[in-house]
Amino acid sequence: MTLYSRIKKVAATLVGITLFVSGSFKLMDPVGTGLIVASYGNLFGISLSAGFAEGFGWLLSLTETLLGVGLVSGVFRKPVRIAATALIGVFTVVTAILLGLNPAMDCGCFGQVLQLSHTASFVKNLVLLALCALMLFPHIEAPSGRHERYLCAGVLTAGVLFSAVYMLLSIPPDDFTEFRPGIELAASQADAIQAEEDVYLSFIYEKDGKTGSFPLSAIEKAEQEGWTFVRQEVVERSAARPLDEVVALPLLGRGDSYADTLAAIGQVMVVSVYDVVSPDAEDWAETAAFLRRAEALGVRGLLLVSEPLERFDALTASLPDAAYLQERAFQTDRKKLLALNRDNGGATWFADGMLVEKWSRRGLPSEKALSKELAKDPVEAMMISGSENRMKLHGYFLYALAVALLL
Repeated sequence: MTLYSRIKKVAATLVGITLFVSGSFKLMDPVGTGLIVASYGNLFGISLSAGFAEGFGWLLSLTETLLGVGLVSGVFRKPVRIAATALIGVFTVVTAILLGLNPAMDCGCFGQVLQLSHTASFVKNLVLLALCALMLFPHIEAPSGRHERYLCAGVLTAGVLFSAVYMLLSIPPDDFTEFRPGIELAASQADAIQAEEDVYLSFIYEKDGKTGSFPLSAIEKAEQEGWTFVRQEVVERSAARPLDEVVALPLLGRGDSYADTLAAIGQVMVVSVYDVVSPDAEDWAETAAFLRRAEALGVRGLLLVSEPLERFDALTASLPDAAYLQERAFQTDRKKLLALNRDNGGATWFADGMLVEKWSRRGLPSEKALSKELAKDPVEAMMISGSENRMKLHGYFLYALAVALLL
């Protein structure tokens, strides 16, 4: 192999790695990728349905990832390089438009994992385009006929396809939204955040062998729910969570009254439905059954929807569990629900305002599994779940790296 051929191979490999990583990150969050596609549609004056935006984003991300596989492995060399160059050319034009218009949006080049400025996105694509020109420059190369390359490319493609389908049916293995495990709801620290003093009072209550810490604004609700006062503590302001680890989750109830503290007191299981029209009667029955399982274990069940409650009542009026669901329903912002849980009908567990764990609608735990999970210390459960999710993410990229090293 000549020196120039080696340079062309390195250029193709660099472009391939970039496309593989960026496409994989977007495949891992189909809903978030759909939101990025929809924002591009809005920028160009095109209204896209959520389903179309998510489907188009998924296909585009899959194409990007598979082109990365082709470039790294060297299979079907000429058509793959031409297709990759065309795709990056389109990305370059789009990021040039973003640079000129400077809208308040991210390019979404790496999903929500890595956010780049418009300038950085444009420069990145220019560099990739230069590498594409280098790998396409006319030159006689030895044919890439090694059977091992096609075998490795096939194995890696199979892994990508499996992961892409799996991610459509689950929630992202790692969370880069504002509602990531470990954050705390603002309602649980309302007094600490708003107070001007260096210290604030925390009230310790007990119920069914469990203890909870409540701010002054929440103690009336706690006593109504059977919590017994134990003691009060003076907490230094510095001991409160930093503001970037505290997020608001507004709960708008009937009569336009807010009840944010309901999600921040004790053990709470939240089922979030950002598209009320999509679930059918069977889905709603499963949601009601899951909330009942949680409540049977002493956990407060909440149903958060993006629709006004009057419309929600009308849409669910014919359901057998209508009264049960409507009694637990609160309205909040659709964007908040999309960030809280990527699945439409997914569940999120809070303990004293701290986000512990999330489940997809298809992966809701059984009563036995939920009982076992709730018996754990919330911090321990959060750490175990986070470790398992990170292992899935790292396992995917280690799998890709292992296959690539065989080439």
